[in-house]
Amino acid sequence: MGQEIEIPFGAKDSELKGWEYTIPEGFEAEIKDGKIVVKQAESEDERMIDYAYGLCYAAHETAHSAQEANKATKCMSWLKSLRPQPHWKPSEEQMNMLLAIVNDSNNAGAESCHLAMQSLYNDLKKLM
Repeated sequence: MGQEIEIPFGAKDSELKGWEYTIPEGFEAEIKDGKIVVKQAESEDERMIDYAYGLCYAAHETAHSAQEANKATKCMSWLKSLRPQPHWKPSEEQMNMLLAIVNDSNNAGAESCHLAMQSLYNDLKKLM
C-alpha cells in the first residue's frame, strides 16, 4: 500500500460549513481519528491476496492436524512473497563517495573511494 496523505481540517468544528476534496484517480479517502486520510487504493490483485491470506489464516487456525497447519503456513508465506518487496537503496556512504567522485574535477579522490564504489557497482549489478 502507498503512502498516506493527511488532510487537516484547519478550522474549529464550529467554523466548518463544508469541505469538498477531489480525490485523485487510484486513491481513496477515509475519516480516521477525526482526520481525512487519502491513501493509494489497493489494486484488485492486492485485495485478492488479502482475501486468500485470510482464508489460509482461517485454515491454519482451524487445522485438524500439524500437516494441515503447515500447508496453511506455507500458503501464507507464499502469498506474502507476492506483495511488492522493499527495493535496494544505496547506502549513505556509497552515495557520499559517488558524489565525491562526481564533484572531484581532478578525480584525485577516486582511490580512497574504491571500496565504496566497488560495493555500489556490485549492488547495482545484482539489480540487472
